Amino acid sequence: MTRLLAVLILAIGGLLAVPTLPAQPVAPAAPAYTPAQVQLPVQAQTPALAPPTNHTPSPGYTPAPGYAPAQVQLPPAQAQPPGQAPSTASPATRSYPMVGAPPEKKTLQLPLRRLINPKDTINLRTSSATYTVFLPKSARFQMDRLAMHLEFTNSIALLTDRSVLRVVINDIIVAQYHLDRDNPFRVVDFEIPTRLLKDGFNRVQFMVAQHYTLKCEDPSAPELYTEINPDRSFFSATGSWKAVPSRLSYLRWWIDEKLWMPYEFNIVIPGAATVSDLHLAYGAIITQGVGLALNNQPFRVHVSNALRPGMDNIVVGTANEVSGYLTATEVGSINGGFLAIRPMPDDDTRCVIIISGRNEQEVGQTAFAFGLVNYPLPDSQFASIGSLNLPTSAAFVRNAPLTLPGIYGFRQLNYETRTIKGWNTGGYQMRVYMPGDISHEDPSNIELRLHFVYGAAMRKDSTFNVLVNHQFQTAIRLSNEEGAMHTNHRLYLPIPAFQPGLNTVDLVPVMVPLFSDQCQILQDENLLFTLYDDSEFVLPKAMRKARLPSFGLFSQTTYPYISSPDGSETAICVTSQDPDTVCAAWTILGKMAQISGALLHRSEISFRLPRSQKSLLVVGPRDSIPPEVLSRAPISPLEVGRIRYVVSVTPKPQRVAISPVEEFLNKIRGVPNENAEPEPPAVAEINLTSDLAEETVAIQYESPFHLGFPVTVVTAGNPGRLLEGAQALEDRQVWDNLSGDLAVWSARPDSLALAKVGPDFIFKSTSLMSRMSVRFDANPWLMAVIVIGVLAILGAITAFAIRRRDKAEDTGG
Repeated sequence: MTRLLAVLILAIGGLLAVPTLPAQPVAPAAPAYTPAQVQLPVQAQTPALAPPTNHTPSPGYTPAPGYAPAQVQLPPAQAQPPGQAPSTASPATRSYPMVGAPPEKKTLQLPLRRLINPKDTINLRTSSATYTVFLPKSARFQMDRLAMHLEFTNSIALLTDRSVLRVVINDIIVAQYHLDRDNPFRVVDFEIPTRLLKDGFNRVQFMVAQHYTLKCEDPSAPELYTEINPDRSFFSATGSWKAVPSRLSYLRWWIDEKLWMPYEFNIVIPGAATVSDLHLAYGAIITQGVGLALNNQPFRVHVSNALRPGMDNIVVGTANEVSGYLTATEVGSINGGFLAIRPMPDDDTRCVIIISGRNEQEVGQTAFAFGLVNYPLPDSQFASIGSLNLPTSAAFVRNAPLTLPGIYGFRQLNYETRTIKGWNTGGYQMRVYMPGDISHEDPSNIELRLHFVYGAAMRKDSTFNVLVNHQFQTAIRLSNEEGAMHTNHRLYLPIPAFQPGLNTVDLVPVMVPLFSDQCQILQDENLLFTLYDDSEFVLPKAMRKARLPSFGLFSQTTYPYISSPDGSETAICVTSQDPDTVCAAWTILGKMAQISGALLHRSEISFRLPRSQKSLLVVGPRDSIPPEVLSRAPISPLEVGRIRYVVSVTPKPQRVAISPVEEFLNKIRGVPNENAEPEPPAVAEINLTSDLAEETVAIQYESPFHLGFPVTVVTAGNPGRLLEGAQALEDRQVWDNLSGDLAVWSARPDSLALAKVGPDFIFKSTSLMSRMSVRFDANPWLMAVIVIGVLAILGAITAFAIRRRDKAEDTGG
């Protein structure tokens, strides 16, 4: 009896312990459709493939009359009614995790390199130094355990007992180690309490106290250093995915740049066996919006006609097409653009985002609004998108370049007045975006009008240094021992010091104590410097000339495809009818949006080859690239053919060396002593033929259709390789190092190879004179040949005229 009673108590307790799930609106059953597993008869297929009557892939683009866009076959394995678990009979599918089931534990690693600039090192110098990074923590991941693997090397000149490395997270010390001179190469692992972390970015500081003697120490001695290896150090987290509220106000928690892995999502085109030009445009805008939300973090995009498990899904289509994913209340509330979010069926750790409207124009407007959103949305599961009014001027979501000429206050560059205190405690940094067509040939200067004040009792060798992109440009001497305030202090920075796109301007005060002898207490409380935000950045009227082709310019700014921020001067051709190629094109566009900070929502994107006068981007496997696109390519990307290698030759002197007497006589005669023109690099050419095995190739050259406009072709041996290559571009080690006009890479690390193989041209330059000047710049000897030829012709004409005159005089005589 007692045993029976115990069993009943346990059973009742188990029932009471079952969590009660919040009620979710139940979506009506999806309309039945035929999965794309068999070829349908032409009669049955034609209505589904015909473009809509008002087919407009993007504003400003109208298809050619009578044109039926090419279609892309979607993966049949994903075809299933929404909300229904995929069949376990198919090896390409798997079941969703059930709500309430124990969460699956995962271990994630985040290399320290991903938290710093790819080219930076972590070198802690002087007696007291700090290096700061920001560790992301996503609200979507329940972190149960956090650890760090740290590898560092310290100087063998340090005093072990007095030299310490501290690791500090959000101002709490989590680890500290002696810097051992007898064991300078250290590998340590330590736990980090997860309670110290908050959702968002957490400040992690590596701080050192370094000493090489017990007294009379120089705090800036060169032997005081510790170097942390960012490539071998990493954070490790163990935990599980968790649910985030399925409300629009949490949209940026779902599409989260703080994930330690690439954000993976699937664009769902419900009920469609194929992708049309219209769907291609929708997906391009959505992917660019996701890329902007993720800042510079990588992502993986898929496309199908049904929900995919294990990732977020974005469903796009008109109200009739997406009705199977909505409740009756939501369907009835659609009176314009419509944006909604809900959890995945049977998996509340993933979400379904629905982008819809009553017609294609409203769907496109909602997709564009989705990409623009950078502020909190309503705290509800769905919202209507009304009218969308854009600025009349060129509008960037972020990274807008400065206008030349113009005067900008430092506060417009997101700078706030701040005081720096102490010795070697850093400086001020401003991020300045310059136009993509700013020319390095312009001799003009950018002016800084500074308002600052510094403290008293500094040594006279204290300075205020100005660097552009980490290159020293100019300095101010802080020589007044009584301290001073400067207003409208003017400095000049050469325009060639700035590059198109992002530039960093560092303003670094170097303040030295008045007395700093050995064995003397250093007074640094008086080392104060304040730079005010009413200082000004003055841009002149500079030369605007973009010299193409240039993958370096493309990687810095995506110029010239961003010459108009809305993409109205850009055309994209996707040449193949398969999902991998479509996703490769979307991936490249998403990366371009991250770099430029703009949505190319008015770009012309199609499966056909555009003929409009625009910058053209062509993406597709090698066998599908139209031959007319490659007609002007310097080499064929289908087979790596003629390759040029730069070789060293005997350099040409700038001028001929002469004696002092000859120099003096030349000055008297007024003969200028000019430098010779710089020589172009000498190259050796090798002709070879090679098949594309695992490589992706990108080449840029002048368009065969319109002078002054570029064509960029990205291709690979097959669609799968093309998608891998597009995803590899998201790695900053690849993207940031692009240059020249030919790039070859693969998914393997450090596989990027670059070359310059074609002639230059000036963007939008069609005049004969401008094109000849570009040719003369590249081949200075050509000008000499033309001048000699012109002089010879003039001489011949003159000689002929003289003979005619002499003959006439003789005849007359």
